[in-house]
Order: sequence, then structure tokens, then C-alpha cells
Amino acid sequence: MECPAGAGSTGNSNSNNSNEVPFWPEHAPDLYALADIVSAWFNRKVVILDHVTLTPVKGVGSKKDKILWKTKINTIPLDGRIDIETGHFQTGTMGLLEELGSIQRNGTHNSTRYNDSFATIGITVLDLYSHVTELFIAGSACMSTKCAVLSFGRYHPRMKSSQYHWYDYGYTDKNSMCGYYPDSGKKPKVSATIPVAASSDEQLKIELFRRAAKLFIHEIGHIYGLEHCVHHHCNMNGTGHLSEDFAAPSYWCGICLRKLQYRLGFDVCNRYRDILSVYDRVGMVKESNWIIKLLKNIDSSECDNSNDTPLEIDLDVVEYTSSSSQSTSNTNGNNSNT
Repeated sequence: MECPAGAGSTGNSNSNNSNEVPFWPEHAPDLYALADIVSAWFNRKVVILDHVTLTPVKGVGSKKDKILWKTKINTIPLDGRIDIETGHFQTGTMGLLEELGSIQRNGTHNSTRYNDSFATIGITVLDLYSHVTELFIAGSACMSTKCAVLSFGRYHPRMKSSQYHWYDYGYTDKNSMCGYYPDSGKKPKVSATIPVAASSDEQLKIELFRRAAKLFIHEIGHIYGLEHCVHHHCNMNGTGHLSEDFAAPSYWCGICLRKLQYRLGFDVCNRYRDILSVYDRVGMVKESNWIIKLLKNIDSSECDNSNDTPLEIDLDVVEYTSSSSQSTSNTNGNNSNT
């Protein structure tokens, strides 16, 4: 049994992305659209690297379960856990971050060099955990090594999971903003087959991309030195469980945006236009309308500001409404944006 995990980098590499991604599953969010939204958000080029395969190996006797990290040139055992009955498995984030850190530090992956990369990000739809007491983890970033690993596996709009057993999850026939089984009442009927976003259910595809993009942007924000936001309702807020993840906004507040602009020196209006083009392409109407309204509320003279001049945006003027509750909390629950 082999399941792929992709790796990507952000930097100024001249490498070109392939037109095909044979290793990226059909039920995963659009990989190239994710690369484009990250590129627009941080005003940096994103390069998709060769994929890595994660293969579960069940421990026998006293031997522990392992997940094999396989590239074209080596195989490395990582910590993991496997449930025999369901066939589900998870990979520990510590080992993944170590391998990604090695790629970032050495500037080499599968004998290909990219010395000018700022960060290396591993993305996958496979399940992750950081500690044996946790159900799962959606993302983990390390600012010192400029690496992060993300899993979109629990973000599928039709996935339902137990709040008590990490291996107990499946897929229903309807999209939902709640990723857990109900606390009381009858457990919904679930299937082990992961639904693929068909043309007849465009909302499944859009919502999956929305959730994945928010996670991606959040974790890279940590690599750029941003902590969890405590000022406004913001994508950089900490979250403690799936419902809070899904309710988080797609935007950054003015304070977090100013921090990033100070670091990268981009033109705010041009950046929003670049983000808007990606949102329009993937059908994120809610976010597109928010940016259009925002740009209309900014004077043209402000849009012509030099990169050295901060642009302050009044979030009370341009209100963004998420599709569910707007509660947020520090990350210390069953899953996290850490």
C-alpha cells in the first residue's frame, strides 16, 4: 500500500511546474491553484518539487509501526501508527519536519538543487499526528528551520470523524461544516471511499480548496514570524478543533497584513488583485466579492503608494462574513493550526 505526499517550496527558483501531477489524488484540492494562491498571498514564486511516498509498515511483536518516507534516492523509517481493522494510518509530524528541514537546509531534493528557496512545505491528504494523545493534527510549522507539513485529509467537506478514536472516520453523501460525528443520537452512515469532486458538485471542490488554502496560508504565516492573532477575526487566529478551522476567515486582519508587508514590501492593492484572480478562477465568490468591495473602499491614491508606505485598511468598512460561527480560541485541542 503506497500513498503519495507532495512537497513544495517558496522562493525565487527558476524551475517550472509540470502540467501533470500524477501523484496528486483526485480527491485532493487543486494543487496548482494552491500554489497560485500562496504565491499571490506572499508575493513569492512557488515551485512544486518531486513527490515523496509514505508507506505504512505494521510492527510485529515488539517492533513499532513505521511509515517509510520514500524518494527516488532513499528510504527512511518515520514514526507512525496503523489501525489494522480500518486500514487507516497516521504519520508523525516530527519525523516529517526533520526530513523537510534537511531538504531546506541542504537545498537539495532528489539530487535537484534549489539554493534560493525561502521555505519548504510538505503537503498531503494523508493523516498526521504530533503526539500519541492527539486525534490528529492538520498542520505544523517550524520557524527556525523554515519548514511546515500540512494535511488536508480531515478537511474534506463530507468527512465525519470520532472525537475519541483517531482511526474512526468515513465519508457521508452530503457536505457539512461539522467534521465530527454527533455527540448524541445515531451515528451517520459512512463509507471508506473518499468522494471525488465531480462537476455536478462544484461546492465540494470549492469548499475543499477554501479550507486547504486557509491552512496553507496560516502555516506559512508562522514561518514568516507571525504568531496567532489576538486582535481581530483573522486567518491567523488559533483554532482548537475542526469547526473552528472551517469557520476561520480567508483574510488576514490589517495588523497581520501590515506585519507581512513590513517583512516583504509588497504593494497591497496589487497583491489583492493577484489573490482575486485566483479566487475568481476557483469559484470562491464570497472571497472575491470581499476583495472587490475592499478595493472600492481604498482611494486610488492609496493604491499607488510606494512599498515603503503602510496601507491601513478599516475592517469595519469591509465586513467579511464566514459561513458559520466565528468563534476562535488558542490551539490546544484535538487538532490544530500550530
